[in-house]
Amino acid sequence: MTEPLVSREKLEDLIQNEPFMQGYDMEIVALAFGQATLKFPYRERFNRPGGLISGPVLMAAADAAFWFALMTQIGFEPMAVTSELNTAFLRPAVREPVFCDGHIMKCGSKLVYGTATCRSESGRIFSHHTVTYIRAASPKERG
Repeated sequence: MTEPLVSREKLEDLIQNEPFMQGYDMEIVALAFGQATLKFPYRERFNRPGGLISGPVLMAAADAAFWFALMTQIGFEPMAVTSELNTAFLRPAVREPVFCDGHIMKCGSKLVYGTATCRSESGRIFSHHTVTYIRAASPKERG
């Protein structure tokens, strides 16, 4: 089996030092080639009216888990960006941690496609996401 092409330490550094990654208190649970599982501990600020964890939190979890899964397959790539994120909300998450599993299904030279699933620790699925990323050129490469 192929080892992940990015280290846990590099991704943890990204979580700690990139402002857009902060505020979720996410933790890396597992990394494998083409796969990543993240944990988003429950925080009161994640609630929407009615006491449910808001959809944008689940979508952020899916986006992050997929990006990390992608980097396990192609190496550290800050210019891989979301092109499309389709979300199906299946059942509510209520005052509990959210785990999100990202999986790469097809990794092309420009587009990457796969899924992310947000779930409880016991495996109850909250949302299912299909995700497409673009492997974009950096501003320096674009000229």
